[in-house]
Amino acid sequence: MEYPSSQTTSVPPSTTTGFHDLFCPNGKLSRSSQIALICLNCCCYVLASGGNILVLLAIYKTRSLRKISMYFLASLSSADLLVAFTMNPIYTLIPFVHNYEDDQVPTNFFFILTKIENFLWVQTLTATTFSLCAVTIDRYIAVSFPLRYPELVTNQRCLIAVVFIWVFSFLFSATLFFYTDFDSREVFWLICSILTVGIPFVVILFCNFKMAAVARRQVRQIREMSVVSGPESSRPTRSETASNKKATFTALIVSSIFFLLFFPGMVVFAMLLVAKDQCRAYELNLVWLWAASVSFLHSAFNPWIYCVRGREFRVAIKKMLCNCRK
Repeated sequence: MEYPSSQTTSVPPSTTTGFHDLFCPNGKLSRSSQIALICLNCCCYVLASGGNILVLLAIYKTRSLRKISMYFLASLSSADLLVAFTMNPIYTLIPFVHNYEDDQVPTNFFFILTKIENFLWVQTLTATTFSLCAVTIDRYIAVSFPLRYPELVTNQRCLIAVVFIWVFSFLFSATLFFYTDFDSREVFWLICSILTVGIPFVVILFCNFKMAAVARRQVRQIREMSVVSGPESSRPTRSETASNKKATFTALIVSSIFFLLFFPGMVVFAMLLVAKDQCRAYELNLVWLWAASVSFLHSAFNPWIYCVRGREFRVAIKKMLCNCRK
């Protein structure tokens, strides 16, 4: 993350003793913090890359998992995999070079690293939150309009939605390069927060609220059917409702974990935007390294949530691993 307040102060960085040492003694990472951040991102990389590769292979190789609703889950898993392949390595490198002075690294190294990090941050965040939205909306339609689901959620519409998510995520993040001055970039980050976090959060919250209401109504209807017609007549409906309820609850767990892990980063980000002192901005960026690294954990958790909650995933992955051993 770049330093948003670096242009709001007249304190010049030192090229000899370094800005951290001269003006901001708390602006450096301790050795233990460096090691902890590197280990955290390395562990996240291993778990996220391994888990999401298995999930994507399971969807690709298992016929029963190649359902229309799995398009959005595959999109989310791909976004998580991209986080592992890009953001985790970058945030493993940043703590390593954070305390170096300007004369100890190649010219413009930090500038280039910041540009790459900003672009990938926006792109992966957009792809993740929009994919979460798509998964939640899919579950909302399945629960609220089960009879019209095949008509509303078609193969073509799902493909168009997934393509839109990824094309938009790259195009939107690319616009960051057109904001050259500090004030315009500050506006971009505010728009980014609303578009990629605020709106998806409201949509997901609304869908989950409506699904909870529908689920309660369905349970009440099943009980009434059992009383009138007997338990055997309501068994197919009960089974379908239980399946939808489990899939819906899994989507709720995944989205809740994402926003819980991402919330600390949003708080630090807001503090960075309003920080007027450059020393304070440096200190907040140290906190940001932790908040961002923690937020990446969602990409490691998600594939294992699918396996724990979904029997089809467990069976498919177990079958793949057994075939590999042979």
